[in-house]
Amino acid sequence: MSRNLVSLLVFLIVAIAVFNVISMLMMTVIDKRAEIAILKTQGASRGEIVSTFLAQGFLIGLFGAGLGVLLGVIGARHITDLAHWLESLLGRKLLNSEIYPIDYLPSVLSWGDVVTIVAVALSLNFLATLYPAFRAAGTRPAEVLRYE
Repeated sequence: MSRNLVSLLVFLIVAIAVFNVISMLMMTVIDKRAEIAILKTQGASRGEIVSTFLAQGFLIGLFGAGLGVLLGVIGARHITDLAHWLESLLGRKLLNSEIYPIDYLPSVLSWGDVVTIVAVALSLNFLATLYPAFRAAGTRPAEVLRYE
C-alpha cells in the first residue's frame, strides 16, 4: 500500500511539472507571437513552427528529467547519512523508535522505477508540448502584425 501511495505521489509531482511546462510554453507562444508571424510571412511552414516548439519542450523535459534523476539518485543513496547528520546537528532523533517501528530511513534504489518514472515524465512532457506547439503554428500573421 505504501508503494502505491509513493507511486501516486511521484505521479502527482510529475503532473504538476507538466502543467508548469504547458504554462511556460504558452507564455512563450504569447510572448513570441510577432516573431512567429514574421517567420510565417517569410515562408516557415506549420510543421517547422510545431517542430521548433516541440524541440523546446523536449529540451525542457530532458533537462528536468535529468536533473530529477541526478538529485533523486543522490538523495536515495545518501538519505540515511543525511538523516544521521541532521540528528547530530539538531541533537535529537528524527525517528524516535518509541513512536515509529524503525529508527532509520531505509532507502532502496530501484533502477526499474527510475526508468519508468523518466519514461512517464518524458511522455507526459511530450503530450504537454503538443498544445502550445499547435497553438503557435496556428498564429495568423495578418492579425498579429496588424498592430505592430
